[in-house]
Amino acid sequence: MSLLGHSFVLSDLYFVILSIVKFCEMAYNYIQVSYDISNEESLIIEVAPLQSIKDSYSKIIIARTKSDNYDYNGIVITDIAR
Repeated sequence: MSLLGHSFVLSDLYFVILSIVKFCEMAYNYIQVSYDISNEESLIIEVAPLQSIKDSYSKIIIARTKSDNYDYNGIVITDIAR
């Protein structure tokens, strides 16, 4: 899949609803999209597949967190509305 000159691979990574691996300039980013991870239980469910990947590429979750961007054990959590 191509979007704005970037290649994307959509996958069902460990039964997660949507995961995107972005290939751009020889850099890989794992991007997980989730609706709402404002409670701890949802957050743990969403970060588990990314934590199981044992490489050093960037891991990002885009979700409705209702808070500022933050880092959760090396995974960048960013709010879709900010």
